[in-house]
Amino acid sequence: MAEKMTPEKVWNEFETACTFKAGLNLYDNVQANENFYIGKQWEGVQANGLPTPVFNFIKRIILYVVASTATDNLKMAASPMSSNGSMDVAQIERITQVMTTQFEALFEYNKLAKQLREFMRNAAVDGDGCIYSYFDENAETGQTAKGTIKTEIMENTRVAFGNPNNRDVQSQPYILVSRRELLSEVKEEAKENGQDPDSIISDTDETNDRFDAMTDGKVTTVMKFWKDKETGHVFAMKVVNGSTVKPE
Repeated sequence: MAEKMTPEKVWNEFETACTFKAGLNLYDNVQANENFYIGKQWEGVQANGLPTPVFNFIKRIILYVVASTATDNLKMAASPMSSNGSMDVAQIERITQVMTTQFEALFEYNKLAKQLREFMRNAAVDGDGCIYSYFDENAETGQTAKGTIKTEIMENTRVAFGNPNNRDVQSQPYILVSRRELLSEVKEEAKENGQDPDSIISDTDETNDRFDAMTDGKVTTVMKFWKDKETGHVFAMKVVNGSTVKPE
């Protein structure tokens, strides 16, 4: 019988992942790399009154590489796999055309060309890039049915893998995605999901937040994804420290 998922278990896994990343000096390295990229290359250095010149060629090189690599003409097209004979060629072509048109609409809706440039910029500066795609069931579509696929860029400090020594994402035992969200919005989400909003309180994220003033009224949320080995179904659960926002 599978172990029951609890917010305490998810949060413990999140803290273990944070400890592992801290052991690799990931947070410090990302901070130092970001400072070098934006021109704060003397951060923490005691100059004792001596001049601190900055020649920020790093940013120019990265922007040039990103601009020359990330094209706005990136497309995604559907194509049929081998037919089982139950549909004719014309029907298959109509279905693939509908899917291709939908891909184009999603690329435009999510401004994916712009996101890919940010993705490559993060990979160049921080060492990793991550695009997180999910289905937003409350998104307005202009039709009766709501919901659409959304994508967002995640920093490498916000994503954790169950087995960080395995680079294959599909075989991971679980994936954790952490966010800093407004406390009021998380409380409302918990209420909509039948959870206790009063159990959710604001916190500080000293590891990832660079400005203390920005931590007020926010809370760290962790979304866990894992796959059932027998059925292959993917499950998800969203928690804060000690409470559930969205149940399994």
